[in-house]
Amino acid sequence: PVGTITGGVVEIPNVIEVTMVISDTTPDFGDTITITATPTNIVPTSYLFFAWRSDTDEFKFLQESASNVCNWTTDVVNTWSVHVIADDGVGQFSAACQAVTIAPDTDAEAWLDFVSIPDDGTIYFSGTSQEVTGAQYWYYVNALVFGLKADGLWSSGYYAYLYIGGSSAIHKINLFNPLDTDGAFRADFNGGWTHDEFGITTNGTNTYADTHFNPNTHLSVNDGAFVVYTRVSQTGSVTGYDWGALDTAGSGVDSFASKITSDRSFFGMGAITQVNGIAVSDLTGCHIITRDNDSANQKWIGNDGTVLANSPTAFSAHADYSEYLGARNSNGTASLYAESGTNYSLMGRFDGLSDAQATSLRGRIDTLMGQLNLNV
Repeated sequence: PVGTITGGVVEIPNVIEVTMVISDTTPDFGDTITITATPTNIVPTSYLFFAWRSDTDEFKFLQESASNVCNWTTDVVNTWSVHVIADDGVGQFSAACQAVTIAPDTDAEAWLDFVSIPDDGTIYFSGTSQEVTGAQYWYYVNALVFGLKADGLWSSGYYAYLYIGGSSAIHKINLFNPLDTDGAFRADFNGGWTHDEFGITTNGTNTYADTHFNPNTHLSVNDGAFVVYTRVSQTGSVTGYDWGALDTAGSGVDSFASKITSDRSFFGMGAITQVNGIAVSDLTGCHIITRDNDSANQKWIGNDGTVLANSPTAFSAHADYSEYLGARNSNGTASLYAESGTNYSLMGRFDGLSDAQATSLRGRIDTLMGQLNLNV
């Protein structure tokens, strides 16, 4: 219908009120609510369902079909006005709206509040391909946390750093335990890191981050996984590690050097003998190193789910040192810095993952990177 504005009121001809019932007007993020529209004076041929958030002026299309029932699995938070317009195809319409307030996941909310990302229209990285609002960050982080819980992965996580928002103050805080303390595994950045819309970038000289996570203390035998999302990968021009710790005296190593020459990579998960000599062409995207909790093998799972290496190297020990990002903690000293210009968008530590769990984790991370326009 064509509307005219008179004194601030929108007048739409031939509109008859419709009854709308929503199964739950205060759902939690991820809940499915059912919206049912019942017109009394017309026989509609189509129904349009949508939602609108007034404070950020966001519109969300829900469904357009011949059905008067719409099931919405909530993927936003805050208060939205849910609307339905029913059309009988010959010029008569029925319309209704009702408020729905969607509660965020409590763990996602705790992290977002701690790093001071507002749930509003605040714009980050204006005018770039990565432009995003605070409200959108709330939706995306809620979706990630909800997905990790749905997949049974949340309880197995130790640290995860989301390199969003463009500041070290955000990048250092652990998603699983949002406190600015060593015990919460905050990442202490050292050296000349670049923090921007793309995440964190190394300088190849002195950049590393101390996670304060000691794998020998927190992980079990034949256990452990590390995940990284890389936008700009190492080329092999230097021997540089993306992550890890080496404990020579304790015969333990947990580490990943994605490329140390043009055709060689190193990784280890609780084994002093690292898996090496692997040639991988594409080191960007989501890569997972795991001591598989089904077979106890060390595995490197690539960005498309391909198992790039599957080694039966026996477990010896986890390193008895804090793990570093962007370098290796070699017996208590930062060394073997990742190549200059290496760019990361996410890093995380979990218990050992099966192939199915690794697939689920990669899928959740890939979705997040797509939402942020950081995918490669």
